[in-house]
Amino acid sequence: MKTIFLFFCLICNFAMASVQVESLDPRFDELDGFDLIEALTQNGKNSSARELLSLQQTSGPEAWRYYNLQGELELQSSQFQAARLAFDQALKILPLDKAALRDPVLISAAKTASQQHEDKACVQYFEQVKSPMTPRTILLKSSCQEKSGQLNESLQTLNIKSESKLILFEKIKFYLRLGLYSTAESEAFQHLEQSVWTASEALYLSEIFESQHLSQASFHLLEALRLKFKDDLSIQLAWAQLAYPLGIQEEAARSFVYAGLHEAKYFYNAAELFRQIGFPVQSLFLSQFVPDEAQKLKIRLATAIDREDYLEILSLEGPLSRVALQKDDEVNYAMAYSFFLSRSFDKSKLYLNRISRADLAPKALKLREQIDLQ
Repeated sequence: MKTIFLFFCLICNFAMASVQVESLDPRFDELDGFDLIEALTQNGKNSSARELLSLQQTSGPEAWRYYNLQGELELQSSQFQAARLAFDQALKILPLDKAALRDPVLISAAKTASQQHEDKACVQYFEQVKSPMTPRTILLKSSCQEKSGQLNESLQTLNIKSESKLILFEKIKFYLRLGLYSTAESEAFQHLEQSVWTASEALYLSEIFESQHLSQASFHLLEALRLKFKDDLSIQLAWAQLAYPLGIQEEAARSFVYAGLHEAKYFYNAAELFRQIGFPVQSLFLSQFVPDEAQKLKIRLATAIDREDYLEILSLEGPLSRVALQKDDEVNYAMAYSFFLSRSFDKSKLYLNRISRADLAPKALKLREQIDLQ
C-alpha cells in the first residue's frame, strides 16, 4: 500500500511539473522524459526536475543524458564535485565521434572545474571541444589557460577571429596584466579604426587603461574618441576629467560648459575649474546657472576666499546657514577667519568649535591662539 501511495505522489508531482512548464512556455506541451527535465532545469524548477530525473533509466542509449542533467542540477546547486562526477560519467558513455553531443557536456564540465579552481582540468576539458565556442566560453578557456601558466595558449585563444568586443577587452587586459602597455595601447587603437563601436563600448575601452592608472594612455584614446563621437556627452566629460590634471585646464573647463548646456548640473564643474585656474569673473558668471543652491554658494564663498574679500564672506553667513553648508569644515574655517579679521572673536570661536576634520586642526588651533592674544 505504501508503495502504491508513493507512486501516486510521484505521478502527481510529474503532472504538476508539466503544468508549471506549460505555464512557462506553450512549446513545452509535448515534452516528456529528459526533454521535460531539461526544460525544468533551464527554468529553475530544480526540485521538480530532480523528482522526474529519479524516474529515468540510467542505462540504454540515452543514459548519458541522465548524467548530464544530473550534473547540471548539481552545478546549479554549487555541488561542484558531484557535478564533475556526473559530467565525467556522461562523457564516458558518449562516443568520441559524437562532438555535437559531447561538446556541451565538456563545456559544462570545464565550467565546473573552473569553479573548483582546478584550472588544468578546465583546460583539459576545453582541449577536447571541437565546435565553435561563444565569446564567454572563449574567455573562460583563456582564463583557465592563463591561471594554469599557459600564457601563449591563452593569448592564442583570445586571438581567435571574432567581432566580439568582450574578447578584445579581455585581450587588452591580458597585455596590461603582463606589463605590455604599448602593445595594449596599439591593439586598442587598431581596433578603434577597424571595427564599428558604440560610444559606451569605446568609453569602457578607455576605462580599462584608467583602471590600471594609465591616465596618459586613456587620455590618448579619449582624444581620438572625442573626434569619433563629437556629440556624446559621456566621452566629452571623461576627456575633461582627465585633461584637467594633465594640464589642459582651460579647454577642460570649456568642455564642462558644453556639458552644462545639456545638463545644468555640470555648470558647477565648469565654474569651479575656471575659479581654480584664475578666472573668477567667468566662474561667478557660470555659477548663476548652477541649479543647486548649496553649490552656487560654494563657488561664491571660494571666490571670496581667493580674493580675500572677507566682508563678502561674512555677508554669506545667512545664505550658508539656510542650505546647511555650515556643516562643512572648510566653510566653518573660512567663516571663523573672516570673523577674526572683523574682530568678532566670539563669532570666530563659535565656528572654530564646529571644526572636526583632523587636517584642519593645526590651522584652527593657530587661529584660536591668535584670538586668545587679543
